[in-house]
Amino acid sequence: MSFKIYKGDDVVAEGASPLEIKGIGANKSVAKGEYQAVRVEDDKESERVDIPTFKTLPIKVTGVTLAPNNMTGVAGTAGDRQLNPTIAPSDATNKKVTYSVAPATDGLTVSTDGVLAWTADVPAGEYTVTVTTEDGKKTDTSKLVLSKPVIKVTGVTIAPKTAELEVGDTQQLSATVAPSNADDKSVSYASKAQGIASVDSKGLVTAKTAGEAEIVVTTTDGSKTDTCVVTVVEPEPEPEPEPDPEEPEE
Repeated sequence: MSFKIYKGDDVVAEGASPLEIKGIGANKSVAKGEYQAVRVEDDKESERVDIPTFKTLPIKVTGVTLAPNNMTGVAGTAGDRQLNPTIAPSDATNKKVTYSVAPATDGLTVSTDGVLAWTADVPAGEYTVTVTTEDGKKTDTSKLVLSKPVIKVTGVTIAPKTAELEVGDTQQLSATVAPSNADDKSVSYASKAQGIASVDSKGLVTAKTAGEAEIVVTTTDGSKTDTCVVTVVEPEPEPEPEPDPEEPEE
């Protein structure tokens, strides 16, 4: 025994029970009598019977992907990012989602439409945004990393600013980087007259021959500079020894 399903004068399905009506669409209500069924026996059809009101099945959500997957920002500066969920399958019936962010922090919020925002008060750290589908409770996450602000070098001061050395003498220079809490306080030293006075990587100057040399200190961050002028002089000759008064003169 087989069956047929009619919509008006058109046969939309036939064969053994159960039959599947195609082309209606998901999650759609169908009124009683819009479709009719008959029984077919020996090529003869029974009277048509109205199919009762029914609703087609929804297309279930199977997953969700949140983009961007990773976000960065700088603590101490307010910012925001737009998050975009992609529901699978693309024709799922219920695409509603909710958002949450952890750890819960004053000034850090995520809106119902996926805008993650933070104020300048949110400390450096890692925060996780989770999207959850209403249908099926499928989830995905995105990370926000707020880094500590970089404190840049604004200047450097060398000490002493001038030095007078005799040949062979040494002078230790020091460099003070501003601000005092700059992240990178490293410096380098260079002499503009190596033959007169040389300087090592730690700022130790060695006088070589008479003349004037400019020693330059340079910060790694920002290439800020300051100078010390080194004057090198020949050592004064040692005085002649005075004659012994007790020795007889020739």
